[in-house]
Amino acid sequence: MIIPNLPTDNIYKFFALSGLFIIIFCITSTELKVSDIESDMDNLITQKGEIEYEIQLLKNNYEKEKLNEKLNLKIFKFNRLDELLQNKTKKIKRVFYWSIFGIIVGVIMCLFGFVCWYNRIQIFLDYKLKKENEALINKV
Repeated sequence: MIIPNLPTDNIYKFFALSGLFIIIFCITSTELKVSDIESDMDNLITQKGEIEYEIQLLKNNYEKEKLNEKLNLKIFKFNRLDELLQNKTKKIKRVFYWSIFGIIVGVIMCLFGFVCWYNRIQIFLDYKLKKENEALINKV
């Protein structure tokens, strides 16, 4: 796959297209990262439910010493899974915050680039082209 180079003939074009690239990159990478984290969270939630069920079964038979040890182990695993789920939730929030930051930077770069490109370069190129066309029409 060939990735085209960004134009460097004009700094404003470069800013504008770099901003677009940053926006697209932030949106895409956020979506990929969030889907991975959500998949992990689904697995953890499933494991948490299974352990919760096992805890309830063991609590019903808590009289025996060996079952009590299993119960403590299951409670520990349950609490650990709960911590992991909370960490994954925090990670999703961090990913979103950085993505929003990247999108804002990209939008600012993009707007700056396009506005400056149009106001400082494109207007004059359009005016020059218009004069050349008028000169050609007058010659004919």
